[in-house]
Amino acid sequence: RQACTLSICGTKAYSTVITPKVLFALRYDYVNDILERRDRQWGESTESLRQQHFRFVKEFANTGELIMGGAFDPPSDGALIILKMKNRESAENFAKNDPYVKSGAVTKWDVKPWSVVINTKDLEGKLDHKN
Repeated sequence: RQACTLSICGTKAYSTVITPKVLFALRYDYVNDILERRDRQWGESTESLRQQHFRFVKEFANTGELIMGGAFDPPSDGALIILKMKNRESAENFAKNDPYVKSGAVTKWDVKPWSVVINTKDLEGKLDHKN
């Protein structure tokens, strides 16, 4: 590892250059009416689609497999989720089982391997895969 200092808008941010870690970037495209659709009940659950989606993704966040995620601004432009999974197939299975995808609220999704070569110090060690 090699430490370096970055200057961002005049503020110094310390980060670490690391051996590349492969994560997966999951990109969602939503239906045009996602803001209305996500608040409606879906399936046999009494929960809204959004509540079901949050319950689903929180399971992965709790295990450390979901690093971060969220909608673009505006949310109708889609979303990005960063996953720490052992392989692409696991990341694809995540997408296939997400209530947003299963309900049709996501019109298109794709998974791309993402090689992280630099990160802030507070993420150091958190991107490593457990064997």
